[in-house]
Amino acid sequence: MNFRLAYRERNVGVNITPLVDVVFLMLIFMLVSTTFKQESEIEVRLPEVGEEPPPLQVEGIRVTIDAQDRVFIDDIRVSADRDDLSVRLREIAAGRDEEPTVTIRADAEARHQAVIRVMDAARMARLRRVAFTTRSLEEEENGQ
Repeated sequence: MNFRLAYRERNVGVNITPLVDVVFLMLIFMLVSTTFKQESEIEVRLPEVGEEPPPLQVEGIRVTIDAQDRVFIDDIRVSADRDDLSVRLREIAAGRDEEPTVTIRADAEARHQAVIRVMDAARMARLRRVAFTTRSLEEEENGQ
C-alpha cells in the first residue's frame, strides 16, 4: 500500500468562505447597531444689545412671561394654553384701530417653549408684529 500517493492527491486547504460570511455579517451588524452622534461645528453666540432700542410708537399688547412660565397680558394673569392665549389676544386686538404690536417680555429663566407658545398664539390671532423687550448691557453691568 502506498499511503503517500493518496495523501498527495488530496487537496488539503482551509475553506475561507464561511469565514468571509461571518466577517460580512459582523460588519452589517456593526453598521446597523451603531448610532452616530451628530455634533454641530457651528458655535452660536447670541447677540447682545449694546444700547436700548427706541420705544415703539404704536401702543401694543404687552405679554409678560415670568420664571415659572406664567403668562400675563397687560399685567393680568391668563392661561398659558396656546388656544386660550390666541382667543384673548384676538379679543384685545379687536378693540384697536391698527394692528397692535405684541411685545413679549420674558424672564431669563423662562423656558423657550413658553415664548414660542406666545408667539404661536399671536400668529393664530393673526397678529404679525411681534417684538421682544431686552435690557442693555449697561443696565446688566450695573445690576439693574
